[in-house]
Amino acid sequence: MAIALDDCGGNELLWRLALLDQALTGKDERWIKNQLHHRFGLSAEVLILGDMYYLSDGGYSRVVWDQESERLFLASESRAEVKARWGQCGETIGEAEAILSAGQRELEQT
Repeated sequence: MAIALDDCGGNELLWRLALLDQALTGKDERWIKNQLHHRFGLSAEVLILGDMYYLSDGGYSRVVWDQESERLFLASESRAEVKARWGQCGETIGEAEAILSAGQRELEQT
């Protein structure tokens, strides 16, 4: 029972972040899926403009977008366990960063 794109309302960015959430927090699919309804409004624009993606560890850990470097990073108050797993999630992070980079370029053109 893996997290599917359909579970995220077809929102590819939300899907990538949900997969990242699971990898970083170790929460099972059911737990992550139960949190998704709070996040259906998430868009690339919201993260690019400074909002954070709160992970499913009680909100202690947060993923943030840096407009300058066009990279995701963990907020400093993120849990040590999450920080330790960050380096193991390069592919999923890269996929989310590609979506956000494209969204940032679109915003810059408007």
